[in-house]
Amino acid sequence: MALSWDTTTGDNDEIKGVGHNNQVNAMLTVGDEVYTVGIDDCMKKFSTASNEYSSYSLKLDSQPRALCSGGGNIIFVACMNEISITNEGQKENSLLVKYEPNSISFNSVTCELAVGSSKESFVYVYKVSGYNLEEITKVSVRGTPSHLAYSPNGELLAVGDSQRCLTVMATKAYSVTLHSWSYHTARVSYLAWSPDSTYIASGGIDSNVILWSVADAGKKAIVKGAHPMSPVNGIVWLDNSSFVSVGSDCCTRLWDI
Repeated sequence: MALSWDTTTGDNDEIKGVGHNNQVNAMLTVGDEVYTVGIDDCMKKFSTASNEYSSYSLKLDSQPRALCSGGGNIIFVACMNEISITNEGQKENSLLVKYEPNSISFNSVTCELAVGSSKESFVYVYKVSGYNLEEITKVSVRGTPSHLAYSPNGELLAVGDSQRCLTVMATKAYSVTLHSWSYHTARVSYLAWSPDSTYIASGGIDSNVILWSVADAGKKAIVKGAHPMSPVNGIVWLDNSSFVSVGSDCCTRLWDI
């Protein structure tokens, strides 16, 4: 099931039409459309205007785990066995990999793609040229990456991992770690940058949400039990001073900083 929410009133509507018949793994907004992928190995989409799934359905070669925008109508899909590239909803290319991708983020400034591996402590970085990917480096992190994201200004990459660590590195030299924070008490499950690249909000399977200042490494705000007895499954910023988190407690929570 997919729902849309009004962040002002808190009202929600169920997305109509034929969606996924099982778990939805990831969602991505592109213009006025939202693309979703599930464990049915399909990518579908619905309109934010009508809140209804279209007849579009793209069958992928293996189970999709994560999505990210490549600019315009290009979407990168991290699947269990490959990285797929779509444009206008059609698959243009796929790169088979020898690891299991579980997270993905595109840097529009450097045209680089970062992909986390679910079973090893590495982040793979690729140069994007058209619909082709060329591996340029492999970065070691403390635990297996669980979620990652480039900053909107393209200067930094943040990686959350299974060892409750959030690592921030410079994209000019991925081997240089700027921050390494370990205030979650369990695996970091999600992270998101503020639009101005100033803050990172992270959630963990510990039910906590933490707000981090990139400029001041010692400055943080910890909300314990933000989603009581529940993992935090997603975070999205609405603007530079507010963000939304969702958890397995079936709640959507709005935070002001």
